[in-house]
Amino acid sequence: IGGHSFGGGVAIEVARRLRDAGEDVPLLLLGDTVRTRTDLAAFQTDEVAHTAMTRALYALYGDRLALSPADLDALPPSDALQRIADAVAETGLVGPIALPIDRMVAVFKANWRALGGYRPAPIPGDMALIRTEGGFPAEFLDYEPADSLADPGLGWTELVQGRLDVRTMPGDHLSILDGDNLPVKAELVAELVSEAVGN
Repeated sequence: IGGHSFGGGVAIEVARRLRDAGEDVPLLLLGDTVRTRTDLAAFQTDEVAHTAMTRALYALYGDRLALSPADLDALPPSDALQRIADAVAETGLVGPIALPIDRMVAVFKANWRALGGYRPAPIPGDMALIRTEGGFPAEFLDYEPADSLADPGLGWTELVQGRLDVRTMPGDHLSILDGDNLPVKAELVAELVSEAVGN
């Protein structure tokens, strides 16, 4: 069972429930998931939400858009988000973005409320973590205390009751699934799965 970023917290709780029910979970795998120690209230402001979403979209699709970071930085945050959302939709990279921007921002804020409110209990069994060399977006670094980020296990070390296996790969939190980085991640996942199931 595994998850990237926010999905890592979901994976932890799914694995916990299965293990508590006596099920075998040979591998719990987190992809660049940090244990947050703040409520991340700043992400409930439109300005931070718009800026973070704009930078995330640019990190994912910017190399295929006729836009530069300077083009977006020159705009107010809400306009920059609309501009890059339109540009992504125009290229057909993800199809039309039919959900209105304000609804997308509401979902973004809800996700960050959930992340900021998550206070995990000790994690039974073993866990593996793949972390990126480039780390996390500037918006997150601005609002998250350094405690978890300084831990090689991204804050999970003290909670994992079994073995914690930490691996590192190129890229950063947003480019972990880029074409250049995906083969590296796939190889790491395959290796961890093989070790977990004893093959």
